[in-house]
Amino acid sequence: MVRSITEDYYITILPVDNEVMKTYASLELNHSEDHKDPSDHIIISHAMTFRMPLISSDHKFLYYKRQGLELIYNEK
Repeated sequence: MVRSITEDYYITILPVDNEVMKTYASLELNHSEDHKDPSDHIIISHAMTFRMPLISSDHKFLYYKRQGLELIYNEK
């Protein structure tokens, strides 16, 4: 499956390295909207660590903009 993602779709899978984990550990979570998804938090941490814009239609991601997330919010 990983080979298919990288070869067929030209997607680079980023490793979860120490810098991403430092960002993850310092992330203030969105408790007001009960945002408990650790996969989302890793995606957000990657974007913040590597200063990459994140495109999402998940309204819970808006909360993380004040922490430095560059979010392009895709309204449905």
